[in-house]
Amino acid sequence: MNLFWLLSLAHLMGDFPFQTDKVFYYKRNFRWGGLFHVAICTFFNILLTLPFLKLRYFWLLLLILSVSHFLYDELKTWFTQKVMRDNIFLFLLDQTLHFFTIWVVVQLFSILHPFPSVAKWSIYTNTSFIVRLSGFVFVTFATAPIIFYLQNYFSYRRKQSEKRNFLFPKDRVRLLGYVERACAIIVFVRLNPYFWVLVPVIFVPRLIKQKSEGIIEASLGLFFAAATGIAIRYLVRV
Repeated sequence: MNLFWLLSLAHLMGDFPFQTDKVFYYKRNFRWGGLFHVAICTFFNILLTLPFLKLRYFWLLLLILSVSHFLYDELKTWFTQKVMRDNIFLFLLDQTLHFFTIWVVVQLFSILHPFPSVAKWSIYTNTSFIVRLSGFVFVTFATAPIIFYLQNYFSYRRKQSEKRNFLFPKDRVRLLGYVERACAIIVFVRLNPYFWVLVPVIFVPRLIKQKSEGIIEASLGLFFAAATGIAIRYLVRV
């Protein structure tokens, strides 16, 4: 259902590009920071489901998403502060819970409204556009923490003398990665596959600047862009 992709895009927008370093700091250290973050996510939930807002019980479904989002984040914050350090597995579990809850909400909606009568606004009914935009946001922004967690995970598994503790880069430092992955996913989604061989060129400036230190991030960025781009081409074609 199109509603799943709309809510998924809303989640991606609120949890990644609009969860800045300051928002993340406040969320981790203050209860009101978590509420502020959820308010941002709720804003995107509302913005991207405007045609559905008039339907009975839809606001209740959005409330379920907001409350569950807050509880998941609070639980993760407590767990990483009291039990174990944050890592790729906790990140993936957290995101799985978010998207699973979205799926449950969509199923509840389909039960309450088997044949919903909503305004046919093209921007909300164009599934291909929504899927492409979701993939763009995922690759450009959401893979930044994934790459960070993977770098630390692989570093942790090395010999003690080869270990390196990676720090999550600040907003301004992450800009290069955003631009690289944004350009790469656009090529994979919009251009003929013959042009895909040119995608590695996008990451050359990083390799020149960071040399061997940039190989892992460039390789992972290229992998996520390629995998997501191919998946999007399949989804919008089916």
